Amino acid sequence: MVARAQLLALGYSAAAIQHRIAYGRLHPVARGIYAVGWPYQDQRRRWAAAVLAAAAGNRAADLPTQPYLGNGVALSHRSAAALWGIGLEHPDHLDLTVRRRAELRRPGLRIRDRRSLPASAIRTHDDLPVTSPVQTLIDLATELSRIEVERAVNDADKRDLIDPEALRLALDDHAGEPGVRPLRTILDRLTFCLSDSDLEIYFRPIAASA
Repeated sequence: MVARAQLLALGYSAAAIQHRIAYGRLHPVARGIYAVGWPYQDQRRRWAAAVLAAAAGNRAADLPTQPYLGNGVALSHRSAAALWGIGLEHPDHLDLTVRRRAELRRPGLRIRDRRSLPASAIRTHDDLPVTSPVQTLIDLATELSRIEVERAVNDADKRDLIDPEALRLALDDHAGEPGVRPLRTILDRLTFCLSDSDLEIYFRPIAASA
């Protein structure tokens, strides 16, 4: 995936870009965003296109020539969880966080202006910028049910992204953020247990009440 601004920054003229579109070397997938070589859109390509679309609001000189990296744009919330393998993506939109003023509106993208988010909260995974596992779990706690967040915490532990005890400690650096309080409640040392399946998660309250 590549943005028009990136091609221009690399020295391609508008005519050269149009020539490559005409001959099937570039395939438009959104305004100013192209798939290179082949038009098929798998999940990773959709994520990459979304990141580039959110970054395209800056001047061409501000857009990195290397795909996806920098510019303060990252997958977040459910899209970040899906990339980390700790949750399912929302079927109606892709979630993105932008660490600058963001007024871009595009169908299928939910772009959040989060200028206060520190750069340390963004990582690179599979060559895509994404909120860290800790930040992703905090963000999920603002939107999902307790059961869904608990499932994501379990998945993060299984994938060796972060264990519950390290997550509890990491929350101290995020005091005051939305999502921290409900996530602390879920991680309560007296009630939280790692589970191997959703059935265990649902069964524990029944066993406790009995």
